[in-house]
Amino acid sequence: MFSTAFSYRNLLTWQNAIAFCAALSVTAIHYSPALASISLAMAVLLSIIESGVEKTKFRAIPKFVFILSVLLVWQILAAFLVTTDSGLNQKIFIRLPFFALPFLFVMRNWKFNLRLVWLSSISLFTLWLSAASVVNYFRHYHFLNQMVLESKPLPVFSQVYHIEFSVILAITSLSGFVFLHRHRQAFSQFAGLLLATVTLLNIFCLHLLTVRTGILCFWTGALVYSVFAIGSGKMKPFAIIFALAIVISVGSLSTSVTNRIVNSMEDLKTVADGGDLNDKSFGQRWEAWQACIYVIKQNPIAGVGLKGVEKALSEGYEANHSTLDLNKRVLPHNQFLDIAVQSGLPAVFLLFLFFVWGILFAWRKRNAFLLAILPAFAFAMLFESLLERQSGVLIFVVFFAYALANESQPSKSQIS
Repeated sequence: MFSTAFSYRNLLTWQNAIAFCAALSVTAIHYSPALASISLAMAVLLSIIESGVEKTKFRAIPKFVFILSVLLVWQILAAFLVTTDSGLNQKIFIRLPFFALPFLFVMRNWKFNLRLVWLSSISLFTLWLSAASVVNYFRHYHFLNQMVLESKPLPVFSQVYHIEFSVILAITSLSGFVFLHRHRQAFSQFAGLLLATVTLLNIFCLHLLTVRTGILCFWTGALVYSVFAIGSGKMKPFAIIFALAIVISVGSLSTSVTNRIVNSMEDLKTVADGGDLNDKSFGQRWEAWQACIYVIKQNPIAGVGLKGVEKALSEGYEANHSTLDLNKRVLPHNQFLDIAVQSGLPAVFLLFLFFVWGILFAWRKRNAFLLAILPAFAFAMLFESLLERQSGVLIFVVFFAYALANESQPSKSQIS
């Protein structure tokens, strides 16, 4: 096997190379999608060489990890079943990293210091972008606060779509929080102190930039992890109350936060009262979800194809007599409904099964990192189709693999 051809010292070199490529894959998406794809491909290739694809190591990979590969195969098959769809298209290529997940399980061979430095590096790069965006917010304070009241996003210094940028910011912040709480010995190292500082600043930036999907993503994962930690005796309930009090206090002083809350309340009230939803972010999503349900009922098995979503939703809007203007009729903004429209109920069942099985696996194995990450992603996917763009797929695949492997330590025989 490949792994026997290298000494243990060289194995550390392979791990460093894999870590570098994996980190580059989720940082390069902000400025070069091509480099991000190449970096992930290199990480997978190096993982295959490092592990030698030994059967014993391959069998150690949790079975639910392969569900996303099955989902992608089904989407390919379903696309050919739909006569209006020409088969493979860009969405399939965007989701090819699903096949990389089993090979990235080699991350469990990483030593503690490598895990710490890897997460610190990615968090620091994210802070560079989020801090610059916050500075820009303060430079145009009054104008951008008015934009928030009108459901407009605050600009971010990244090529990544603003909602997915907020999810990246949320997941890096959540990962830093969980890592530092689980490994408090990290505070004795410079990288640990750096990660703590960067994580706090990223959490601050996340709330100041006020993209609701990212904030919900972060707090879903943080609360699930906190409940687990309290049940395990790793955290006191008072700590959560104290943290929430600080967040609420700081949030009440932020105009962008209060404006977003006011906007959200007005949005929900308009939906409940049946008012004009044309300028309401949640209202537009609500109408899109109703259109999705109509389309799914008409195409329950194979969906409408990967290229047929927009046309099918237009028909759904018309069938539901939507009051939205034509230019306000958005795409699903919900990954579960989106994938059901594309490839039918079997596809959404597989995606749902992945999350449920994964969360149960994390609970059974006491993998707190994974237990925080999976609900965070799942909740974010209720309000945004994260797997429809390269940035969403890459951040999901890499951080899921990192969380899965973070507390899945191999035996000595597996790394010798």
